[in-house]
Amino acid sequence: MPEYVYCNKCKVLSSVKNCPHGSHHHVHYHTRNLKAMLYAGILPPALFMRKEISAMILAELFPNRFADLQALYDDLFPNDGLIEPRSESEFYEELMRLYQTSALKT
Repeated sequence: MPEYVYCNKCKVLSSVKNCPHGSHHHVHYHTRNLKAMLYAGILPPALFMRKEISAMILAELFPNRFADLQALYDDLFPNDGLIEPRSESEFYEELMRLYQTSALKT
């Protein structure tokens, strides 16, 4: 089976056999690296794993990770002005959205 990579020229996940660009344009998808990131408590890039899945995994691996999750959530993310209890999984999903904010990209 061919290796799958993200090509920063094509801007898609592709097989190395199908992508016309060289390996210097490829971000490689390695399961062991994703596992290492998750076990270290780091959100994997969304191009390799859906943010909902990585959020669910991190919430399970690190339950009660934050002393006051609600205060952290309210300080970091926009809200409707209402205090609504948030889960750790929701926190990670919102954090991933911040990482993907296009206005900050150069």
